[in-house]
Amino acid sequence: MPMPEGMAMPPVAMMAESMEVPPMPQVDEGVFELTYRFEKPILFRGYILETANIEPENDPKSWTVDCRNIADNVSTVVSTIEGEKDRERWVEKEFRVNDDLGDIWTDRITIKVTATQ
Repeated sequence: MPMPEGMAMPPVAMMAESMEVPPMPQVDEGVFELTYRFEKPILFRGYILETANIEPENDPKSWTVDCRNIADNVSTVVSTIEGEKDRERWVEKEFRVNDDLGDIWTDRITIKVTATQ
């Protein structure tokens, strides 16, 4: 799917400035949810998670990522991770969205952590 009419994909630095990043609230026992909202839609193809410098038991083990596709205003789970292995501290890992979903232009991404290490 091409970029929607009149939309521009902002550079990564601009995306970070335009995100509202609330604290990660606990929505249920051991379940945490974080929603990113963007002023302008972005093309979402993947994400990077980085382990913290301390407390490996706080690293996510299982989670889902969903986003609202602005083309049809429907939220779709674009990534499901179950049983991610513990890693060393300060390590980044990239996760790609399934290519079968096509281009996803979104203004909202929600990460729901269902289990930690």
